[in-house]
Amino acid sequence: MDYLDRLTDDAKVQPGFDEAWEPYRVMGALVDERIRQGLTQREVAAAIGATQASVARMENDPSGVSFGRILRYAKFLQSPIEVGPSPRPAKAMPARGRKKIAVTAGGGAPRR
Repeated sequence: MDYLDRLTDDAKVQPGFDEAWEPYRVMGALVDERIRQGLTQREVAAAIGATQASVARMENDPSGVSFGRILRYAKFLQSPIEVGPSPRPAKAMPARGRKKIAVTAGGGAPRR
């Protein structure tokens, strides 16, 4: 079992884990899409008005990154960010109180 598997397994006993993990899921999908498209951090940085170093920091720790910056990154990649149920429900909150972000990476225009 690798580190990420242990983290997500431990989430069953850590209230609030799903909410804290959302920026990492979103950014992980965007990084996967950037790599799939063959783009560098420098190219993304130039497109969103940032430095390569700030894109690297954003990719490694998105917890403090503004939603606007993540949205600019996604728009540059033409990768939709969809709001919907999380793939794994949180145990700490009732179902009707949860709001999750599900990310679909794959390029192309955002679906409507």
